[in-house]
Amino acid sequence: MKFLPGASRGYAVVRSREHFPMKTSPLNSFHAKHAVKSALASVTAYALTLLFHLPMGYWAVVSVILVMQANLGGSLRIGLNRIVGTALGAILGALCLHVAGASPWAEGASLGLVILVCAALVHLHESFRMAGMTAAIIILMGGQSDNYLDFAAARFFEIGIGVAVALAYSALLWPSRAGLHLREGVSRALHDEAAFYSILLCCREDDGGEHPDEAQARAQLEATRDRNASLLAEAKREADR
Repeated sequence: MKFLPGASRGYAVVRSREHFPMKTSPLNSFHAKHAVKSALASVTAYALTLLFHLPMGYWAVVSVILVMQANLGGSLRIGLNRIVGTALGAILGALCLHVAGASPWAEGASLGLVILVCAALVHLHESFRMAGMTAAIIILMGGQSDNYLDFAAARFFEIGIGVAVALAYSALLWPSRAGLHLREGVSRALHDEAAFYSILLCCREDDGGEHPDEAQARAQLEATRDRNASLLAEAKREADR
């Protein structure tokens, strides 16, 4: 613990090398395990697309990379949004091609319509963002294929394979729970609270001015609170699984 200059009234400011500035942690066993899981899941997903003769296996790999989060709750959230959004987008894209056709002008009009709808609804659920992207892919690329329905179905299965593989590895191989990270986050929040309010006390009591570290301490505290809120939501999702 260190005392800030001007802390004449005896208020101690809790400071450590974790604060002001915040440093990134070096590679540890958690990071190494997550990297290994991500690599294994990517290779597994790609192998499955080869096994099922799916033409664009890279979509499965992309899905794995996006869905593999630091904890199971985060992976469940991203995976659910991706699979629901993909299904909705595939249906919208195929429907647009069926109704409007695959001419350049029709594709342009369909593209504008689905993006307008999905962008307007994304505030209701994150999956609409993925729905818009998938629908755009189906409209722009599916119209050039021999059968746009087969194209849409293949995209859904490729992405579905990636999501399923990512969730399986997240749950079964070195599973990381959001609840455990939340405990650390609460401890960090208490430390940040102590640092921030100590700065306020020692500086405001002395001269009423603002200490140079105050803004950074406030930002650090707010970032920790936001992170803990996300971890809490992910921990609840794990409990409901």
